[in-house]
Amino acid sequence: MNTPQSHYGQLSEAVSQRRIDWEAAVAQLGGDEALLQEMVPLFLEECPKLMTRIRAAMTQGDMAALRRAAHTLKSSADVFAAKPLVDAALRLEMMGRDGELTHGEKAWADLEDIVSRLLPALRAAAKMET
Repeated sequence: MNTPQSHYGQLSEAVSQRRIDWEAAVAQLGGDEALLQEMVPLFLEECPKLMTRIRAAMTQGDMAALRRAAHTLKSSADVFAAKPLVDAALRLEMMGRDGELTHGEKAWADLEDIVSRLLPALRAAAKMET
């Protein structure tokens, strides 16, 4: 059973492990936490789609598509001050830009790991009352 306390606990864990910086994200939006809360479901919907696009682009060797999808994910994650995700997406964006996937599988694995840890925290944040 998810209680408000468990939602706060998941978000707190994500913040303490530096997956997201909720205070910085709120500050980026001029202190409008309600707006940030509204953006969470949008990110939760789009992130899996972007992950699919990134993986498909890597598989197909489509560097332009990889760069675009990774850039979009990076920008979206930056709204939540999710620095580890921003950094991981940037790494793949640069690989797409440079046309170099030598370390692509490692970068993909890192991205998947970060996303798998971040999304539950954001789902918890979306369920919290503002």
